[in-house]
Amino acid sequence: MPKLLRLEDRFKSKYKIDSITGCWNWTASKHGHGYGMFYTGKSLPSKMEFAHRTSWKLVYGEIPEDKVVMHKCDNYSCVNPAHLELGTQYQNMQDMAKRARARNGRRKLTDKQLRLIIASTKSNKELAKEYSVDASQIRD
Repeated sequence: MPKLLRLEDRFKSKYKIDSITGCWNWTASKHGHGYGMFYTGKSLPSKMEFAHRTSWKLVYGEIPEDKVVMHKCDNYSCVNPAHLELGTQYQNMQDMAKRARARNGRRKLTDKQLRLIIASTKSNKELAKEYSVDASQIRD
């Protein structure tokens, strides 16, 4: 019977360290915007979650419900806990705007709706139906 890898070992096998930037670049499954996705397999039902959130939890512990894990390095696929920090969703949106990472395009959604979408665990398809927009707009 094959030996099951511990969560930490499975996680470590899915990134490569960039010797120049220090980023731990996720090499496994990625979300449409480049965020790493990791199958936690820790609870029933098991779930996929953003790899940078898993990285935070493995090093620092649980993430408070009112906080998000933000990237200091602007590299969405980075899971180096030293490049991550906790903040509120509002701080994350302010940081995104300050660093000119916000995309506007054909947006029909309010800032409040955008914050709710980003914080949601629903699928793009579910959110698109809920907000009456195309799933690609949710993904963007």
